[in-house]
Amino acid sequence: MQICKTKLVFLIFSFLGVALHCYSQKFYDYNWAFGYENDNIDTINIPDFGGQIMSFQNKKISFSRRVLKHDFDNQTNSLSDRSGSLKYMSNTCDILNSSGDIILNGDKLLLSKYNYCPKNDPSNQSGLFLVFENQDSILVFLHCIIDTINGSKNIFNKSIIEVKINTLRDSVLSKHKTILYDSLGAEGFCGIPTMTGDQYWIIIPEYENNGYWILLYGVDGVEKTIRHHEGLSSEKRASLTGQACFSPDGKHYALYNSVIGLQIFDFDRTNGSLSNYKYYGHKHEQLMFAGVCFSPDSRLLYFNTSVHMFQLELATNIIDTIASYEPYNDPYPTTFMHSALGPDCRIYTCTPGGNRYLHVILYPNRKGKACGFIQRGVKLLTRNGNAIPNFPHYRVNEPYPCDSTIALQLNTGVEGMDVESSGILFLYPNPVTEEMTVELRDKNQSIQQIKIYSSSGILCASQVYFSSSYSERMSLHSLSPGIYILECCDRSGLKYRQKFVKI
Repeated sequence: MQICKTKLVFLIFSFLGVALHCYSQKFYDYNWAFGYENDNIDTINIPDFGGQIMSFQNKKISFSRRVLKHDFDNQTNSLSDRSGSLKYMSNTCDILNSSGDIILNGDKLLLSKYNYCPKNDPSNQSGLFLVFENQDSILVFLHCIIDTINGSKNIFNKSIIEVKINTLRDSVLSKHKTILYDSLGAEGFCGIPTMTGDQYWIIIPEYENNGYWILLYGVDGVEKTIRHHEGLSSEKRASLTGQACFSPDGKHYALYNSVIGLQIFDFDRTNGSLSNYKYYGHKHEQLMFAGVCFSPDSRLLYFNTSVHMFQLELATNIIDTIASYEPYNDPYPTTFMHSALGPDCRIYTCTPGGNRYLHVILYPNRKGKACGFIQRGVKLLTRNGNAIPNFPHYRVNEPYPCDSTIALQLNTGVEGMDVESSGILFLYPNPVTEEMTVELRDKNQSIQQIKIYSSSGILCASQVYFSSSYSERMSLHSLSPGIYILECCDRSGLKYRQKFVKI
């Protein structure tokens, strides 16, 4: 496979970031890297641990184990080439190739005594791969390091460092050049291409005040610096628990921290200005983690605490509660953390602690619960250490920000409940919105009773039938979106179970 020749920039904030450029097709976000305990000698005997790649190639989502030299705890960045094949990965400590090996001179990107690579637990949302098209083989990598100038006396001071990489030779040419040093927040680091596409706007919130650094970054470095002050100020702003993002159309910038609340700006990609500040509240001081992500059409914004997922319609400012956490441990509580828009037009939300699940919003352009929020909708091969990728909406200048034809096999396994799927019981449509047909293969048999259980085994609905028919229709209007088990009992007393998804 031919590897594209590019000039790449990788930005790391609080720890890492990168950027690479190919030609016209933008498949740069088609591989996501997860996994930790990669250097554990017993990993091969502990299948829950180790590296893995979540791939969106070939019109379907697939997973593969991968031997990685370092862990991806809290921070994960990856970059694919123009064909969608994995090119680079980083955990903010080093730059790895697709095989998981450190590229030449691509190690020791963090130089503070507070950084313990590879076991450094870097901040979330601290990196970006920025792609510059129609360039040669030079790549620029930027990352942010905790207080390298003052000897780590103030852990909230950070340096954004520039690294240059030769993508043809997979080698780092230079590194550790400081381009910004200030008291920078530990969340909210985002990038978006400019209107022309040959530069990027980078936003970095400040710590303990309402300031924002806005950098215009080109392939040769910072071309313009803007400092904007507006909105709320709080010492909790950089608590490492919140998240920020640009909308896919590049017109909005949102920052949500559950201690402060939701804040949204309009953003102008022509001049890098923030305006039309709006504050929505939704403070939940006892709920630690928070995430935020726009729908593919940029009309809806999803934001979450640890236990609630909300949807905001920007045109009306109406906020709906989409879902509340269904208690489940794997082995830790699978609550809600940070989110990312996939190249398949779905939104994925990671869990804290080290679980094997991602929550998923199937149809994020739809209002209310019709968006199809599925808790634990994706089961990973290995445990994920609190990480979700941070991408700069590479396709912002193209008609379609994502490809909704990419197939996803939802996780419908329910541990602790025996589910029979022998072909005797048929449910359709599945997924279902309002009404489902329940049908037995044996047309001489008849349905006596149908029960519906939640994924945790709670009885949600029950219906007895007297028509002596092998096929019945059942209204599911009252069910919330999620994964359920339908149990059908025939006249002979036999019971059959099948899984379905309500959206």
